[in-house]
Amino acid sequence: METSAVVKLLIHESGSDLSRSSAEDAEAVITSRLTLVETRSALARMRGAGRITSVQHRATLSELAAFWSDTGVVDVMEPVVERAASLAEQHTLRAYDAMHLASALLVAETARPAFGCWDRELRTAAAKEDLEMVPSEL
Repeated sequence: METSAVVKLLIHESGSDLSRSSAEDAEAVITSRLTLVETRSALARMRGAGRITSVQHRATLSELAAFWSDTGVVDVMEPVVERAASLAEQHTLRAYDAMHLASALLVAETARPAFGCWDRELRTAAAKEDLEMVPSEL
C-alpha cells in the first residue's frame, strides 16, 4: 500500500471506501517506511490549505499512529534503494514512488500482494512489473 491509498484510509475522499475495505480484507498491510513521511506531509499540507482543521489533523495523526502500529513496514535498505534507483530510471518515476514500487516488489518475492495505489504513473509502472492493483482500474 502506498501513500495515496493510506491517505484515503484517513481522509474521506474518492476511493476511501475501496481503500478501507481492501485493507480490512487483506491478510496483512505492508508499506514502505517512507509512507509515514509522505502521509504526515500530505496531512500537514491539507491542514495548511484548509482542507482539514487543526482538530481533524490531530485526530487523523492518532488514526495514522494506530494504523502504523498494525502495519508491516519495508525498511529503507540498500537492496531496496538500488532496485528503486533502477525502477526510477526504467519507468521515469519520482524517487519515493520508485521506493514504493521497489518495496512492493520485495514483498512480491514471497507473496502475491495487491498494490493499493491511486497515482497513475506509479500504477502504470506497477502494472508493467506484474503487480495486482487496487483499485483494478482508475
